[in-house]
Amino acid sequence: AQEVHTEFESASILFTSGSTQFGNSLDDNHVFSGSLLVTGSLVQLRGDSTKLRFSNDAGAERAFLQLNSTGLNIDTDSFIDFKPNNTFAARFDSNGRLGIGTNNPGSNLVVSSSTKTDVLVGGNSSVFSDNGRYLGIRAGEGSDTDDLAISTSGRLGIGTTSPSSLLHVSESSGTVAHIYGGSSPTLLFEAGTGDTNFIF
Repeated sequence: AQEVHTEFESASILFTSGSTQFGNSLDDNHVFSGSLLVTGSLVQLRGDSTKLRFSNDAGAERAFLQLNSTGLNIDTDSFIDFKPNNTFAARFDSNGRLGIGTNNPGSNLVVSSSTKTDVLVGGNSSVFSDNGRYLGIRAGEGSDTDDLAISTSGRLGIGTTSPSSLLHVSESSGTVAHIYGGSSPTLLFEAGTGDTNFIF
C-alpha cells in the first residue's frame, strides 16, 4: 500500500498502480468534500457491520446501507423511490407501505396506473385487473378476457364483465352451472325472509 501525507485542501492525487489504504484502525474517519469517482471492476466495503451512510449538508444522517449477519439493511428517515431509467416506478414510504405507480400509498400495498392495472399472481396462474369499471380475475396470462368480474356496484359476473344483477352467470355453450350437494341436496330460492318459493 502507498502512504501519503497531505495537508492541502484543494488539489488532485493520482495513483496509477498499487493499493491505497486510508487509516490503520476501525475508528479512523475520512471526510471527502465534493465528488468521489471510483472506477474498476470491484468496489468493496469490508466489515461485519459495514455501514455506508448518507448525510445532508449539516452532517445529519438521512439514510444508510449496512451489512449485518443475515443480509443488508436499507434505512432512511423518509422514503425510498425506485426509478428505472430515471422514471418513477414505486415507493416505500416512511410507514413501510409500498406504492407501485404511486408515491402516496394509502395502504400496505397500492398498485396504480393511468390505464389498466394488472397484478399477476403465481407466475401465469391468475391475473387481477382493475380498469375503473370492475375488478377482474383471469385464470392464466394468455387470455385478455376476464373470467370473473366484480362491478363497482358489487355485482358478480361469471363469464361476463358486465353483470346486470347481483349474480350474473353467462355461458355461450355447454353447461351453465353444475351444483352437487351429496346424497340429498337442497337448492333454496327465497324472495324475502321466510318467503320460500322453491325447494328442490
